[in-house]
Amino acid sequence: MKKTMSRLLAATLAAIMLMSCMVVSALAADARVTSMSYQPHPLYPGMNGNAVVEVDYGDGTGNGVCVEPAKDGPAVGSTLSLSDADATMTRYAYMASQTSDIYRTWCIHHAAANHLGLGNGSRDSGITAVENEVDGISVPDSFQAFIGRPSNSGYQVMLLWRTKPTGQLTLTKSSANPALTDGNSCYSLAGAEYTVKDSSGTEVGTLKVDADGAANTLTVNAGPYTAQETVAPKGYALDPTVYRVNVTSGQTTTLRVTDNPQSDPVGVLLKKLDATSGDGETC
Repeated sequence: MKKTMSRLLAATLAAIMLMSCMVVSALAADARVTSMSYQPHPLYPGMNGNAVVEVDYGDGTGNGVCVEPAKDGPAVGSTLSLSDADATMTRYAYMASQTSDIYRTWCIHHAAANHLGLGNGSRDSGITAVENEVDGISVPDSFQAFIGRPSNSGYQVMLLWRTKPTGQLTLTKSSANPALTDGNSCYSLAGAEYTVKDSSGTEVGTLKVDADGAANTLTVNAGPYTAQETVAPKGYALDPTVYRVNVTSGQTTTLRVTDNPQSDPVGVLLKKLDATSGDGETC
């Protein structure tokens, strides 16, 4: 009976944890419209043109333009369900983010709508020019684009973008045996290096430690990273640990690590005494 109850309790807890994860994921996949307005139509004076929006992602803000002609822009306060934009739509989003020209924005809007199969048949030399241009557009790694679909089908699908939220990562290092290493010239924290990689395993930077155990600061996209020592400092063993750390947007995350002295404590102490008396080697 006890085993059965334990199993039921474990299953219940697992289900709660799974539901919690699902809720977090769902929230992270939405954006809320905080501002919506219409640009003037570039070809037909007096008519509304593109709907443009500002949105809140929960961890930052961004902008967007409509990509479904003949529908209204999403109302302020409405929620857009997000999915990652493909490479072409990301390039269209970057093009839209780089212009304030209403006609060019209108052309991008129609070209992007055509790519999604949401176009209304509008053709113009400017639209064709944008479609011919898009494959040659280079998008920075810091740029992120989404397709935002409203829960109200009467509203337009939106092409959204933002600069990826960033945070800072640094490191402090100390000796695991300060009684041995403090004031001992055989040891120094200076020169230790940690290679930092993102969740895909791509190297994003190196943290280099000074004599006080403080490292430089890296500015990286918010998210999970690993750090591993690749160069050990003087007198210390190389630390094989792969440290995992999560960088939060707008904050500095400090990774705190310790290193083990490599040499035999008694031998090092004797050599230090010999060095003081002028006999023997220093290390």
